[in-house]
Amino acid sequence: MGKEIRKIEKRLRELLKNWSFRYVLWLSFSLVSIIVTVSIGMFMNFQYSKRVDELMEEQLASSVSQASVPLYSHIRSMLKASDALYYNVIRSAHFPEDSVYNKFKLVCEINPETIESIALFDDKGNLLEASPPSILNERIDIQKEEWFQTAIQENENVHFFDPKVQNLYVASDNSYNWVIPMSRAVQIDYNGETIQGVLLINLKYSWIENIFDTADLSNIKIAMLNEAGETIYDPRQYLVSLGLEKDYTEIFKEQPSRDGTFSVRMDGEKYLVSSQTIGYTGWKIIGIGLDQEGTVSSLKGKLFIMMLFFILMTILLILNVYISNRICSPIQELAVHVHEIEEGNLDETINVSGSREICQLGSAISQMKYVIKNLMKDIVIEYEQKRKTELDALQSQINPHFLYNTLDIIVWMIENEQQEEAVKVVTALGRLFRISLSKGKRIIPLKNEIEHVTNYLMIQQVRFENKFSYSVTMEEGIGENATLKLIVQPIVENAIYHGMEYMYGDGEITINVTKQGEDILIAVKDNGPGMTQEMVQALVEGKVVESTKRGSGIGVRNVQERIQMQFGRKYGLFIESELDEGTTVTIKIPAIPYESWEGSLE
Repeated sequence: MGKEIRKIEKRLRELLKNWSFRYVLWLSFSLVSIIVTVSIGMFMNFQYSKRVDELMEEQLASSVSQASVPLYSHIRSMLKASDALYYNVIRSAHFPEDSVYNKFKLVCEINPETIESIALFDDKGNLLEASPPSILNERIDIQKEEWFQTAIQENENVHFFDPKVQNLYVASDNSYNWVIPMSRAVQIDYNGETIQGVLLINLKYSWIENIFDTADLSNIKIAMLNEAGETIYDPRQYLVSLGLEKDYTEIFKEQPSRDGTFSVRMDGEKYLVSSQTIGYTGWKIIGIGLDQEGTVSSLKGKLFIMMLFFILMTILLILNVYISNRICSPIQELAVHVHEIEEGNLDETINVSGSREICQLGSAISQMKYVIKNLMKDIVIEYEQKRKTELDALQSQINPHFLYNTLDIIVWMIENEQQEEAVKVVTALGRLFRISLSKGKRIIPLKNEIEHVTNYLMIQQVRFENKFSYSVTMEEGIGENATLKLIVQPIVENAIYHGMEYMYGDGEITINVTKQGEDILIAVKDNGPGMTQEMVQALVEGKVVESTKRGSGIGVRNVQERIQMQFGRKYGLFIESELDEGTTVTIKIPAIPYESWEGSLE
């Protein structure tokens, strides 16, 4: 026994040599505080807790049951209503011919105090039926709603969600009530095919209030929480939000999965908590009451306890303020540096004062910051190289349909003894491929790019049997500037297939290349049907399905990304279009001589 004690003493001395004085002081204070607090707590628990714990537990459990039993009964009723609507109504209906509105309306009328509305949606979020008849809020994307996604992804269960303001429908009187969404996945017979849909039943939030109003809540605080420990209903929520009362639900958030009756401490006070889980929902009803430890047997005992706690709390307060200021300051300083790293600032130097442990931690974080910075640089470089490779591979593709159709035209011309026209097309096609390849270069002279698109227009004019005419002009002296390869052809391609296809000889495409300040503007204009601003935005974002069966298939978004990746976000495509007026696409690139860029860009 003596040897073991000596070993422990030796280990403690070795530890003390490595510990700072602040740490030893903090540890000593903590041990003393724990011993004193535990001793007083045990003394108080021995004197008072046995007297009232059982009575308080019974009262809490009874009050919670008064709310949980009718709530569970209502939940069961709503599940039965949901099952009835699904198996007896929706499964037997054939949409869109059949209407289930009357059945929905009947269920709403049977449960006027519980159900706010019933709606049926298909798997695309389209409203098939609703009671009462409602107009969907256009600003709401049904498919992104939590109740819709959860029902689709977990289609075997009925799901309940936290209360929310009903903003799914447009309220005629501008009153948006609080509701509790209940949703489930259903199978719908639509046009003879079975598709998946979602049945949504919005429960009135007021029915929860009515249940809690009827429960005996004297001398206790009662509330309902979700699985995450967040408040769903609390009669005192408004007072809590104003800071007029404590948020007693914080007591339960430390043990959100626990059921039954147990005691916890909050702000130095002991509370009894009774919790019951509502089946099918995961919600919990909790009752919280202050543990009434009764009266002490004598005034001397009460004064002694009060004096002891007063002295203890005063000492703890003074020591906490002092020690916190001495210990937490360097930690807070280090936390600021860590936050800067989280925000992406990896250039700031970390200089932390304080104990050895804090300095070592600061040094480790500084080293970690250095490693992260290098790793991020490597990742960015790798991503940019990979992205450039992908875009370059995409730009070099020539759609086989364009090639096949062009060869068919050449064969047809030869068969019809139009040798001169065939020679022109073959020559233009050869130049088109020559510039497309460009010995693997991504940067070419501007004049070559314009020659390339001119050859492309000549071939397409023949293919479309002169449905359109074209003109290409370039300001003198700017042809030797550098440009990315194949950035004009995709724009012309869209102008032809989406603007000229339904023209009958009166289509026009003009390409005008000018220099404006330090920039070069390549304007591609057509007199086609034009586009709305929504279509223009979608085209730039790549949401419009572009030509994949004809033309080069490069795409407008590809051009935009390549230009901005090479020259910066101030450059790229600028589209102006009006319906029945035509479209103008302006390509903006910097005016840089090809010779000065040839080596660095390639």
